[in-house]
Amino acid sequence: MSQKPLKFLMAVLTLTLLPSGEAVHADVPIQPNIIVINVDDLRWDGLSSTGHPFLQTLNLDRIAKQGLTFRNVFVSTPLCSPSRATLYTGQYARTHGVKGNDGNNAVSDLTLSTYAPLLQQAGYMTAHIGKWHMNPTH
Repeated sequence: MSQKPLKFLMAVLTLTLLPSGEAVHADVPIQPNIIVINVDDLRWDGLSSTGHPFLQTLNLDRIAKQGLTFRNVFVSTPLCSPSRATLYTGQYARTHGVKGNDGNNAVSDLTLSTYAPLLQQAGYMTAHIGKWHMNPTH
């Protein structure tokens, strides 16, 4: 499998999440925190910061204000598992193999690369918290 999509995704994340300001010590590199919040079925106006008429999502609004939000995005697959696999791998469903939400359609290839090992190689600690909904052996 080509690492090109993952490297591109990591370059975009790194360049867009670099903190502003000077380092406390010039010889200590700044390594930004990266938090990816992936939600299912969130409309374009699903947060108060994106225009929802009555929802109050104060903590998410604060994170959005202090971090990075994407205002013009789309999903290539309107099902949660294939969409999540695309986010994690940087590949389309036809490449990563997750084509449905049930276990029978989930990818069984344990060598499927996600961005987590690339972050680990860069010195980050990684964790996935929440719904996986793909092959339970991953």
